[in-house]
Amino acid sequence: MQSPAPQIIGDIPLQPQPAQQFVQQPQQFVMTNQAVMGAYPSTNATLALVLSCISFVAMGPLLSIPGLIIANGALKITDSLPGHPDAGMAKAARIVATINIVLTVLIIFIMIFVFMSLSTMENTAPPGYFSVY
Repeated sequence: MQSPAPQIIGDIPLQPQPAQQFVQQPQQFVMTNQAVMGAYPSTNATLALVLSCISFVAMGPLLSIPGLIIANGALKITDSLPGHPDAGMAKAARIVATINIVLTVLIIFIMIFVFMSLSTMENTAPPGYFSVY
């Protein structure tokens, strides 16, 4: 059998192209306790950071304490896998939550001190000093 004659378009001869064949190699997956490179487990670092930041505006330690707990859980995951993309966010959430808790405790102590000072001033003030007419 004779091969077909090449067609000529302009000055360029067109040769018939052999059909291309694609052979796919079988894929093998090995399951280990280590994460596959490029695939990191998900964390709740974003939730921890959101709770910690909102705690400055509303509910104080009622949101920052859960934010701190969630951030510490996320840090356990990110510390076990170097280069995890949520590591910075989890650290920031822990720092923000800790600052909020410390500030709340400090404000409570200041308020107790001020109220105790006012109550002792009322007992030592001259009669009628704090009375309202």
